[in-house]
Amino acid sequence: MDFLKSFCNPYIKIPNREYIRTHSKTLLPLTAPWRNNTGVFIQDRELVIQLTVKRIIEMLHQQNIVVPTKLEYREKTGHDGARNMAMYKSVNTPMESANIFSKMCVPLSLTDSSSGEVLWKNESPNSSHWCRPLALIAEKESAELLYLVNKVFEPAEKYLQKNGMEFEYNSIKYELNIAIESSMKDLKVRTLETGLGGAGCLLCATKSHEWKDSNKINKIDYFAISRTAEKTMKLYSRMLNGDDEIVRKKNDYDNRQGLTSKPLSISDQHYIIITHQYINGTQWFLKIIYHLRAHILSWSERGETVKNRVKKAREIVVNEIQASTDLSLDQCDSSGNSGTSTTGGQGRKFFSYELRNSIIKAVPKAQQNNFKRLI
Repeated sequence: MDFLKSFCNPYIKIPNREYIRTHSKTLLPLTAPWRNNTGVFIQDRELVIQLTVKRIIEMLHQQNIVVPTKLEYREKTGHDGARNMAMYKSVNTPMESANIFSKMCVPLSLTDSSSGEVLWKNESPNSSHWCRPLALIAEKESAELLYLVNKVFEPAEKYLQKNGMEFEYNSIKYELNIAIESSMKDLKVRTLETGLGGAGCLLCATKSHEWKDSNKINKIDYFAISRTAEKTMKLYSRMLNGDDEIVRKKNDYDNRQGLTSKPLSISDQHYIIITHQYINGTQWFLKIIYHLRAHILSWSERGETVKNRVKKAREIVVNEIQASTDLSLDQCDSSGNSGTSTTGGQGRKFFSYELRNSIIKAVPKAQQNNFKRLI
């Protein structure tokens, strides 16, 4: 700092380096090492929200917007793991694991809690630009890791939602109500956290075979959202034996309401993430088109002759769709990761009304009307 000052105009005043160092520490929350030094996490959840709201208020002041002292802040949070990261497999990497688990949050809005007026709104909440890391851990996603992460973060999040917070900014005292949506989790994580088996619903006490019963579907309240984390925890406590294991008896699945293991979260799993369904749905519809073009009217592909016909049809269909829609679907992932080039964003475009006619043209004319009804 002193070296840089020597080149500056004497009329330009640069603060003392100790002052700059002290001030910089207030801009970011402090981190702590995760167990076995496999990562880092932010201990003070309240400080993360406080710093975020202060920056939003500062931005609003720059736009000459009057900010009231009673506010409501909304954000979404969640976590997920990524396996086999190619960048961590290089020869000279210091990483001992190719797995990364992250806990994130994204600010959504800031409103006047008295009038309901929206002062600031995140226009692109699904953009990675807005993701704020709360924990970065070089471990494989597992039930144990999910339990530990939730144990660290969920109590503080529940407390903040219930009690809110007060803070001071530029000598003005603000009261803040807080709403946190645990929506950034995929179905695999949610299922693990609830402790339910695959036949149980995360939102209610129904089972998978009932989801196809037209009589029950027609009943307005049959599939009402009634399953909560609190109810699941109480059920788990009742089902335990002296060894803290769930007592299972023959034909007692209904009594256990699908509970098969210890719940890992105290948050309700009332959010459905459809990104993976866009990807899966796109792949399913593409497979239907491949088979129709190959004149194979069965879902399975048995025998080399059938597989080769489907492969040739796939190449033709993928090229036709890319030429007419500019979508690069069902190809090798150019980033080097496993999987295909089909993403959630491309899936949304695939099912959009704007591109629907172009997709339907890839189907043989004899089946286009039926395919249009299906899609």
